[in-house]
Amino acid sequence: MKKFIIVARRWFERTNGNTYHSVLIIDSKTNGEIEEIAFIPYTYGYDSHYKQTAWKKLLDLKLVKEQDKHNYELNNKRFLYIVTDVANKRDLNEVNYQ
Repeated sequence: MKKFIIVARRWFERTNGNTYHSVLIIDSKTNGEIEEIAFIPYTYGYDSHYKQTAWKKLLDLKLVKEQDKHNYELNNKRFLYIVTDVANKRDLNEVNYQ
C-alpha cells in the first residue's frame, strides 16, 4: 500500500475573510526514500479542505481509487497530514518537508 505525506499551509486573508491553502503531496517509499508527487498552489478552501484538494489530485493521477474515499480505516493508515497556518500569502508557496 502506498503511503502519502500531505504537507499543507493555510492562510487567512483578513481583508475579505477568506482562507486559502497550498498542498505538497509526497510519496513515502517503503525503503525510506521520499518522492514529491505534486504541488497545488494557492487554492481557496478553509479548515481541512486541503485534504479534499490532495485527494482530488491523487485521484487525477490515478494513485487512489474513488471507492476508497470514505474508507477511513484505510486512509488513516495511508495518509499523514502536516498542516501549518501562515501569516502571509507569500508563505503559501514555501511548502517544504525538511
